[in-house]
Amino acid sequence: MPRMGRTFENIVQTLEKILSNSNASIESPGFVVDRVTNQKREVDVLIRFSQSHYQHIIAIECKDRKTPVGVPDVEAFHTKTRDLKITKAVLVSSSGFRTNIIILLKLLIFSS
Repeated sequence: MPRMGRTFENIVQTLEKILSNSNASIESPGFVVDRVTNQKREVDVLIRFSQSHYQHIIAIECKDRKTPVGVPDVEAFHTKTRDLKITKAVLVSSSGFRTNIIILLKLLIFSS
């Protein structure tokens, strides 16, 4: 039996495949080695591609819940992507986000 939220992850992965350029590698789930623990960590959808001489890694975390995503989820994802050296991070939610998230996201975006 697939784990909860897997259908939502598959939808996001399919959309990314349709929208991405041809040299992108898309994995769901994807795994990246954590620079702090040196252990592999799972990301719901992972997109890897090269542009010029740069390697990019985009992590997409999918939250398929009945309640909106709150501050603890955003903070945890921010820490996780920082420790994984993710180039860009995307958090998607099937039930939206709490209103206080906007202030936190502005702080995280401008402090990165």
